[in-house]
Amino acid sequence: MKKKDQPKLLLIAPYFFPRNYGGAVKIYHDLMRSLQNFNITVLSESQGIEQNKIADFDNTSIEKFNYSMIRMKKLVLHFTSSNRILNIFETLSFLFSSIIQFYRIIKFIKPDIIICGDTFSCGWFIQIVSNKITKINYIHGEEITQETYKGRFVNFLKRYQKIAINKANLNIVPSSFTKEMIIKFSNVRSNKILVMPNFIDTKKFYPLKNREKIRKKLSWSNKIILLTIARLVPRKGVDKVLLALNRKQGNGELPNNWKYVIGGKGEEKKKLQALCKQLNLENHVDFIGFVEDDKIRELYGAADVFVMTNREINGDTEGFGIVFLEANACGTPVIGGIAGGTKDAIKDKITGLRVDGNDVNEIGDAIIHLLNHEKTRKFIGNEGIKNVIKNHSIKIASNKFNNILLLLNKRKYHSLNTFNNMKSKVSIIIPTYNMAKYLPQAIDSIFAQTYENYEVIVIDDGSTDNTKQILNKYKDKIKYIYQKNKGLACARNLGVKNSKGTYIALLDADDAWLPNKLSEEVPILDNNLQIGLVHTNAIEIDEEGNTIGLSTQSPRLKTKNMALNLLLRKEHILCLTVLFRKDCLKYVGMFDEKLTWLGVEDRDLWVRIAQHFRIEYINKPLALHRIRSDAMSRNLENMMKARYYIVDKYCPKSLGMKVMRKRMLSAIHFEVADGLSWRGKPRRSLIQYWKALKFYPFNIIIYINFVKAITKTIFNVS
Repeated sequence: MKKKDQPKLLLIAPYFFPRNYGGAVKIYHDLMRSLQNFNITVLSESQGIEQNKIADFDNTSIEKFNYSMIRMKKLVLHFTSSNRILNIFETLSFLFSSIIQFYRIIKFIKPDIIICGDTFSCGWFIQIVSNKITKINYIHGEEITQETYKGRFVNFLKRYQKIAINKANLNIVPSSFTKEMIIKFSNVRSNKILVMPNFIDTKKFYPLKNREKIRKKLSWSNKIILLTIARLVPRKGVDKVLLALNRKQGNGELPNNWKYVIGGKGEEKKKLQALCKQLNLENHVDFIGFVEDDKIRELYGAADVFVMTNREINGDTEGFGIVFLEANACGTPVIGGIAGGTKDAIKDKITGLRVDGNDVNEIGDAIIHLLNHEKTRKFIGNEGIKNVIKNHSIKIASNKFNNILLLLNKRKYHSLNTFNNMKSKVSIIIPTYNMAKYLPQAIDSIFAQTYENYEVIVIDDGSTDNTKQILNKYKDKIKYIYQKNKGLACARNLGVKNSKGTYIALLDADDAWLPNKLSEEVPILDNNLQIGLVHTNAIEIDEEGNTIGLSTQSPRLKTKNMALNLLLRKEHILCLTVLFRKDCLKYVGMFDEKLTWLGVEDRDLWVRIAQHFRIEYINKPLALHRIRSDAMSRNLENMMKARYYIVDKYCPKSLGMKVMRKRMLSAIHFEVADGLSWRGKPRRSLIQYWKALKFYPFNIIIYINFVKAITKTIFNVS
């Protein structure tokens, strides 16, 4: 599609290149330059920037970055006088001239989509935009916590900021913390907010190949370097780091060769330098001032630990903390504060450590732990690199952002012009019947997931134990539904009917997941619409939780004959490892409730899904499958009845599929025979092996197992 025919997108960002005003500018720049399906214009202001710099940047932006620039003199009002009356005239003049300029720009560009990159300063502009234009707000935490102005004008801005948030088709935020903060501020519906974690350019931030050479150039050889790069304001917590270092130095816990390097400028710099002198840390602390972009990667990669123990001060806090991703991408472990949205940037004890930014002792202990343990630093650094590449790269973010914009483009997608139907992405359904003993472990394993966009639905299938009391402590985190005892298929169907997610995951009450289960599976379904179901291996555990084996599947599950392999019982899919699209059920139907008491309702559904969708297999264990003694002694008659029901369902006698039907029946008796042999009943298994051979005598494995069973019977081997 030619550029002129592409949907037109206008980004309003008052602070934009060539003036760099923090992480938000980088985010917008990277997103705009990476979008391929839109004709993009960025609207910014010219005040406070040298005209020659503006001209150099604006004239080359379309060739270099794929977006064009247009500027108003002012997008943000800065008072030039402290006189109240003059302030009123300045405000009126600003509003009048800005409205006229903005209206002319909208009329000239005729955008299909407008993205407001600063709702506090520019939210009021959105009021004059036609409802025919899709409106998106991209909101960072500082827009809500910080107040740039004082007096009545701030009330005006805040009022229209709330209106802009509520009127938008979608509000995009970088963290769950920012989402909660915006809901509290504006009372906007949560389904109009999308959390899209911040990202970085992994072509710009990556590990140093010549690290020792860079360290030598920086005079860091033979030293352990603690690094901070930040705007030097109180909430960044540099003062607490200095106090923590002073305390640990006094206790003799720091290595002799440590150095703390502080990069950045800001209002706190002089106070921090004075504090450093007061604490007698001058020989160990370097203030290197503002760091240019082309030098940042060297500092990140050459340092041993990056630290920014952010805290909340009068509501002002860190919305995300993109510097943590930058440092991680260079292979450096990080220490951050627990305040604000850093939870979305730092995986605690995996890619870094999160501490209370007000607790000097806790900060000091975290620093000592990383400085004194090189193996821990390397482990966390490597995990940080993996996390950024997998979850926070510009490629992942731009693809997601591009899809969002296409869905919201009213001209092209009339039925999808809002995200009012957005729900939790994954609905996790736990059916339980008298499993109070194991249920907490199952639920806790969900809350330990590194992926967080989910809902939990527990279906109590008529339990008579203390299940309901056990679930009381989770009542604010789960959806609890009680039904009379109807069995697994009915319970799972009830859970699906009450789910709001795009994907469905199933977890039995006596099983559990490993922390990265969902984060491994969700991207596979996100990135390929042809895949309907993804599943994995599982670690087998006993009733006490001890590991007893590993349940693996065959890579053949990726083949086109997946449905047939399942019917012939050549392959198996463990229910607790599955993640599948809810939309699959529109095509194939729900769990077959006729199979409720027969124990094959899950395999039956997988067969139907495999007939219409691709199935993907992750060859690693991501779940814990409990093998219980009371579950091993299934009623043989019921199991056989269930297997024959499946054969009649998919291969009835009237279809002239005699050979296939015989192969399926052979597979049933073969499985039963193997089960009897495994349980120490080789004599009974002989009958089933013989029936398997009668139906289909061309499977060499049946003969081998048949001979083994005869041997066990003759020599009375259990």
